[in-house]
Order: sequence, then C-alpha cells, then structure tokens
Amino acid sequence: MTIMNHLFGSGAVLIHLLILAIVLDIATGLMKSFSKKTKMNFKSRTNLVGLMKKFGMICAVMICAVVDQVSVHIGTPLNMTFWFTLALTINEALSVCENLTALGIDLGPVSKVLEVFKEKETTETTREGEKK
Repeated sequence: MTIMNHLFGSGAVLIHLLILAIVLDIATGLMKSFSKKTKMNFKSRTNLVGLMKKFGMICAVMICAVVDQVSVHIGTPLNMTFWFTLALTINEALSVCENLTALGIDLGPVSKVLEVFKEKETTETTREGEKK
C-alpha cells in the first residue's frame, strides 16, 4: 500500500485531480489578485486564510479515508472519501472558472451560469444586510 493510498484511501486518481484543482485555484486566484482588472488587490492575510482552508480540505479527505477504512471492518463500506473528494473537486473547479471569468476570459455557458450564481449571492447578501 503506497503512502497516498494509506492517507487518502484507494481513490488516488480523484485525490490527484483534487490536488490539481487546488493548485489551479491558487494560481488563478493569484493571477486574479494581481490583475489590473481587479485593481491589484492582493492581500497576504486573505491568501493565508485561503491556503489554510485548502490544507483543511486535504485533512478532511484524510479523515474520510480513515472513516472508510474503519467502516469496511464494521461491515458497511461508506465510500465517504470518494463522494467528499468529488464534491470538493467540483467546488475547486468552479472556483477556477470564477477566477478565470474575473480575469475577463469568456468560458461560454459556464460564465453565464456563474453570473447567475453571483447575482443570487449578491441578492442574498443584500437581504441579510437589510435585516440587521
């Protein structure tokens, strides 16, 4: 059993995909923060918080792998690692698309879907602000 399989369970391919998505998200996030389109708004504290969240995600996947290993011995395999990692990978991929859209790169229909989500988020934030 390799170290990757031991730490993350048997879904090493999906883990590699998640790590790739995390690296791309960090890279595109840095590109976005240093771009003139976003008025060069790099903040080291925001970057550090983001990196800690990424580290936390990887730790959570490792915990899921342990739970999966224990669940096999109990007799009910849960496959939590697969589903959790898949959800995190999709979330990171959407974040990469969001960063690319903020840089002015047109992603076709994906850009339009992200705009709808952003409008919905802005509306909800405004409503929460009005309640306070």
